[in-house]
Formats: sequence, C-alpha cells, structure tokens
Amino acid sequence: MNITPPESTWLESVLFTGSYPTNTPPEALLQANNMLKSYFKAKSDFVQEPIPESALKGIWKRLFKEDGASMIWNPFGGMMSKISEFQTPFPRRKGDSM
Repeated sequence: MNITPPESTWLESVLFTGSYPTNTPPEALLQANNMLKSYFKAKSDFVQEPIPESALKGIWKRLFKEDGASMIWNPFGGMMSKISEFQTPFPRRKGDSM
C-alpha cells in the first residue's frame, strides 16, 4: 500500500496522488500527461466525531475487496470546527472568506 510521506509539499502530494514516479519534477504536471489509466472519482467530507474502530475495520475490509481502491485522508485538525458553515476556509471556492 502506498502512503504519502508524512511531510510533503502540495506539489509533491499531487505528483504522488497522480502516480508519478518518485522524484518527478513538478514541471511534469505542465505536460498534461495523465499517469492514471483508470477512472477516478473524489468525494470530500468532514467528520464531526472520531470514527469508531469498528467502523474503520469495516472501511478497510471494503477497500481491500476492491482492486486498486484507495482513500485519502486530510487531517485538517480542530481548526475546521472554528469556521462557520457559512464561510469557506478555501479562498478558491465561492463564499465568504475566513
């Protein structure tokens, strides 16, 4: 199972997620050469409470049934609870800024 290195830049994480070989220069993204040869769909959500261990075991069980399935977790931390649901922490999205 591939796991993103604990410390990486945003560009390094994009290259990793796109299945580019290790040490690929960021300029490779400008070539518009998709390394993934399969369908990709993403869904974002935020958990309000810790996920129980039994639920995590169910998630892993389901993921391991699929060939090539993956899950990306973004640890935004407790800061998300300080942002109103009517604001957006991401300036690139429409909505009020923080």
